[in-house]
Amino acid sequence: MSNTVYKQFKLTSGDEVICELVETNADGETDVIVRRAMKIITTDDLESNTRYYTFKPWVSFQDDTLDLVALNSVHIVSESTPSDTVMLHYAGALSDADKYNSIRKHTN
Repeated sequence: MSNTVYKQFKLTSGDEVICELVETNADGETDVIVRRAMKIITTDDLESNTRYYTFKPWVSFQDDTLDLVALNSVHIVSESTPSDTVMLHYAGALSDADKYNSIRKHTN
């Protein structure tokens, strides 16, 4: 993940995603091209006052995490560079998604 640029986007829908940034706005285009997009899911355990995070593919039934996705930049509320800790968990989630997709391709 050395030369690759990863971003964490907060969207107008409330979704928060981490993805590989492939191409940004050029020539007046409003789309940002990304891949390997994973949605951050937050769950609160109010009894223990603990917050849990997990990742799931942002686009359902996408057969390959390397498939490109056009994200309309009008819907981006904020963007940041994910922390090293988040990137470790993100890499694990991507690995799991890639394994699942590989198994699914071989069973069809």
